[in-house]
Order: sequence, then structure tokens, then C-alpha cells
Amino acid sequence: GAMRSRVLAWVVVTVLWLRRLRRRDGGHSGKRNKHDLCSSLRFRGGMSSFSAEALRKNKSFELTGTIPRLLIKHVLDEADSLAGEELVVKGWVRSRRTQERGNLCFFVVNDGSTMHNLQVVCERNRTDGFESLSAGGAAGTGASVGFLGRLVASSGSGQEYELQAKRGCLIGPVSLASAAGTNASRVYPLAKKHHSLEVMRTLAHLRPRSNLGGAVARVRNELTKGVHDFLQDLGYKYVHTPVLTKSDCEGAGEAFAVDHKDLLNSESMPTIQNLSLSGESRKSPQYFFGHPTYLTVSGQLNLEAFCCSLGNCYAFGPTFRAEKSHTGRHLAEFWMLEPELAFADMNAAIDVASSMIKNLTARVISRCSLELEFFKKFIDADIHDRLNRIAMEPFTRITYTKALELLRNATKPRYVELFEDGDIFCFNDIVSI
Repeated sequence: GAMRSRVLAWVVVTVLWLRRLRRRDGGHSGKRNKHDLCSSLRFRGGMSSFSAEALRKNKSFELTGTIPRLLIKHVLDEADSLAGEELVVKGWVRSRRTQERGNLCFFVVNDGSTMHNLQVVCERNRTDGFESLSAGGAAGTGASVGFLGRLVASSGSGQEYELQAKRGCLIGPVSLASAAGTNASRVYPLAKKHHSLEVMRTLAHLRPRSNLGGAVARVRNELTKGVHDFLQDLGYKYVHTPVLTKSDCEGAGEAFAVDHKDLLNSESMPTIQNLSLSGESRKSPQYFFGHPTYLTVSGQLNLEAFCCSLGNCYAFGPTFRAEKSHTGRHLAEFWMLEPELAFADMNAAIDVASSMIKNLTARVISRCSLELEFFKKFIDADIHDRLNRIAMEPFTRITYTKALELLRNATKPRYVELFEDGDIFCFNDIVSI
């Protein structure tokens, strides 16, 4: 009896101890506490899958230890709940300044997850790694850095919260043009100022680092996800159609030829139209696939076959058009969405198209507010009004003939100037309106 009592007492103590550990860890030792913000962000960050050995081998993860890296967007969105917590953030330096004779260093850091930046404060006597971060220009604008610190209310202007760094590390340094022996190709070319589109076109690898490039990328990401969400919720199947093809898809557009090494010395590849007339499409050893191949102008023909087996489906991928048109309305490469509806008529197709446009517009208004504010300030002052009209007002349905008539009447007397062929046969003929 005494032994049984001691065993039961030991079991009770063990259970109570385990419960105390679970409460202290926010439930990570068992079922996750859905109300624990740090827990949800920890699993969202994906860092928990790294083993201790992997962390030791990879220097860029040494800073985190058991604390996961949080996206700056999550930090700023949930700042009130995370205030006082120790966090790890990593990103790229937008600017750096020092005060108090170099004993205090302020970093403005962005990781691409949001338009907003996070200010990180480093002090010589309180931040491990301060010397490597503050000395010289290696940790200047463009450098990749990591910080472990506590999120606190900011006493300065421009931000509500800032990170008081406990540790800091320089992950990827940059070079300065003034540094002796600096390789010019290693100098970070973006300063803390406005850069024109012309300048950014010469720095293709750094376009996403600019405010405009990052904002456009985040909006496109949201729209792409929205396209899949909308059609998948309606039961559409996502189909991957070929990029390399010998089909011209009912003459949808001029196709780019895919040259093979055996054809480099030939004057030109035959066009799809010429092949169909000459019968040259028979397999030939001079071609990689046995016949001329082109970049796709549309996935429609493949979709029609899938649609007759799977029902409603869609393709969403890269498309190429080789028309010799150099207007602002023409793209040689773009991503095209092509839904294919089974057992449907024109009205059903219009219903899906108009509903999707409204859904995607409302999604961007709701989820990309910071980006839209940036566009309104620097790109298009009327963007909010136009998007709200698209999202809220019904689409007017008219015939194709009526649309052409409206365009002709709206563009007089500059009718011939506005259309490439002097007449309207297709909306693709529009140069600019």
C-alpha cells in the first residue's frame, strides 16, 4: 500500500510538472496553443525544422539559436502583442547612422515582406557584434544583417516600435566606392534617394530592392494567389500546358522560333504558316524534336482537350508573342490566364470573368493597402477611385459591334492616328487612347 501511494504521488508530481512546462512554453511540447502568437509565428517561420547541427554549420543561422526569425511584416502587424519579447529579424540595410561619437548606431532594415521598415538600435556596451556592424561601410546600405533583440516602444519620431539589439551580425557586407582597392563591380549602387525607372532598368538584379519594384512584386504575388483561389473555389482544375510547341493555336500570334545548334548557320527558320503549306513539318534530323519548335502563344488547344475530360479548367503561365509592334500596349512575354468552361455559353464566361476581376480588385484593395498608397503618391493619383469603381459598379454588357462603334465615335477626328491600321478590326490594334 505504501509503495502504491508513493508511485501515485510520483505520477501526480510528474503530470503537474509537465503541465507547468507546457504553460511556460506556450504549449509547444504538445498541442500548440492557437492563441499563442509567438507559437503561430514560430511555425509560420519554418525555422523549427532546423537541427542544432544545421544551425552550427550555417553561420547565417547562428544568431537565432532556438528563437525563430520573424518577418518584419509580422513584427509590425502584431507589435502590440510582441512588445517586450525577444525577436530575431534579418534583412537588408536601407540606411545606417551613428550618434554619440559612434557609441550608438541606428539601422533601418527591410526584408521585403512589407513597404514599412524596422528601426534597430545598437549600443556599443549592450550589443554583441557592435564593432563589425558600425566600423567602416561593410554594414552600410544594401548589406544583409541579422539582429536578436527586444521590441520596445520607440522614443523617436517616424515609428511606433523599434528593436533594441542584444546581438547583431553582418551576413553579407557591401563595398564602398571610396574604399581603397575596391572592386567597382562590388560597390552597392543604390543610394538612399529616388532612382528613375531608366536607372533601375540598368540594375535589373536590384529592381526588387526599390520601393516600386518591391510593391509591384507584392501586388502581383497577391493577384496570382487570388487567381488560383478564385478558380479553385469554383472547382476549376489547374492545367500545365507546354511552353515548347509546334502549334500556332489558330493563328493567335506570331511565334518565336526555338533555334537549335544545327540551325545556327541557316539564314532563318521557316514560319509555322509556311510549314503548313510546304509540308516541311515531317520529322527531320536537323531539328532537336524532329521538326521546328516555337514558344507557345496560347495553351488553348491543350486546354480544350483537358476540358473535354476534366470539365472546367484553366492555364496560367508564360506566353510569348513575336509581333513587330513596339507600342506601349505590346508585350513580347507575359503571363496569361486562360479559363476553359465546359457546357457553358458566352454569358456564363462573362459572369466568371467579371466576378473574378471584381474579386481580385477587392482583394488588392484589402490586402495591399500600403502598396496602393505608394502608387497613389508617386505613380497614379486616381488609382483608389478607379479600383473602387471596378470593385463596386456593375459591368455593362454590349456586343462587339457596339463596342467598335463606341470606339470610332470616341476617337474622332484622331481616329486614324490612334489605330495602327487606320481601322478597328481587333482591340489589339489600339496604339494608345
